[in-house]
Amino acid sequence: MSWKVPISGAGQTSNQRRRGFVLVAVTYAAVLVGVTLPSPLYGIYQVEYGLSTAQVTALFATYPAVVLVVLAFTGTWSDALGRRACLLIAVLTSMASSVAFLLAESPQLLFVGRAFTGVASGLVVASANAALIDLEPYHRKGLGSLASSTINQVGLGVGALAAGLAADHLSAPTRTAYAAHVVIVALALVALAFVPETAPRTTTFSVRPTAPTLPIEHRAALFAASAAGFAAFAFCGLVAALAPFFVWHVAGADHHTEAGAAVFTLFVMSAVSQAGWSRIEPNVVTRRALITFVVSLAGFVAGVAAATSWAFFAALCLAGVGVGGVFMGSLQTANGLGDPDHRSGVVMTYFLATFAGLIIPVVGAGWLIDHSGLRTAAVTFGTLLSLVCACCLVGERACQMVCVWPRCHTLRFPMRVGSLRRSRHDEHDH
Repeated sequence: MSWKVPISGAGQTSNQRRRGFVLVAVTYAAVLVGVTLPSPLYGIYQVEYGLSTAQVTALFATYPAVVLVVLAFTGTWSDALGRRACLLIAVLTSMASSVAFLLAESPQLLFVGRAFTGVASGLVVASANAALIDLEPYHRKGLGSLASSTINQVGLGVGALAAGLAADHLSAPTRTAYAAHVVIVALALVALAFVPETAPRTTTFSVRPTAPTLPIEHRAALFAASAAGFAAFAFCGLVAALAPFFVWHVAGADHHTEAGAAVFTLFVMSAVSQAGWSRIEPNVVTRRALITFVVSLAGFVAGVAAATSWAFFAALCLAGVGVGGVFMGSLQTANGLGDPDHRSGVVMTYFLATFAGLIIPVVGAGWLIDHSGLRTAAVTFGTLLSLVCACCLVGERACQMVCVWPRCHTLRFPMRVGSLRRSRHDEHDH
């Protein structure tokens, strides 16, 4: 089903573009801060509502599950409705999420709030990223993509750290952070009034989902890239969902600030590392980042097994570096696969796999903690992710042996299967 939506707007002056760029960045950050506010508070929710660790991870996983659905159905809405309209919906939904957590008296309302978080995140990622690219300065091409990636990672880290600090030093630990976030997104609503519209055209608005695409000639490369993204996202999800439990184990105390700092360390190191990874040839980034990530997993397992706080946080720093490179390199690979007409479907396949990493392994880890303990879960989780990374390294090497891998990191097989069959058929005729 589709219908026409009129879009109005014209070119903006340099001052309007600069102001709009800053305001969109602020709005984007305001929404993403709310995504990780619950991370250092999951331990409190477990005690307050009698939840098992598996139920805590299921609460966390509600968010990525909803994000996947939202991205599939609304990924192109900002082209039709306009950037500001989608940003407005995202901000309002983010506010609804914080209100749900603020008023929660039962675990059911927590799940509702987490679902709202998924809707807000899915909408803001697509629309804010497009708006930042639209409004980037003419003389600073690429600034929009860099700002989007940085805001994403830093916003997630700051949200967790702020909630941990509020829980330790302010009254009403499960209320204060959300009340502050409601005020922040309310200010973001005001800021949106001064953001120029950058999609001034009439286009088709469709509610049909973007279908995943798996091109036969690039199947191995896409599988390796998606598996690498799956592993990176799985580790991020594990830390974001279970930070309070890991901190209690390695530090021997229920410190919400340290739990928030664990999430902050991982995401901020990921953001910082991408500046360094961007200077390396794209076809080398994923390989080096995967090796770094495997080393960090060994440190993570050792830190948890020995219940050593400094080793745990050192491993998180190194893991952030690895995760940043793995995500950047694997996404570059996915973006370079397939022809432009099917690229959105290829990227959707990549995100289906990576966001599955925030759901399946994280919930599995929660179940394993309930039945075998945190140390066993950490060793099992680290071992499995290391095996996935090893398979990705082998798969990437295999792809390099059978593909032409140019500097743009686009994988192209020398000849399509159909073309090969036609060539053999022609030889037979002659």
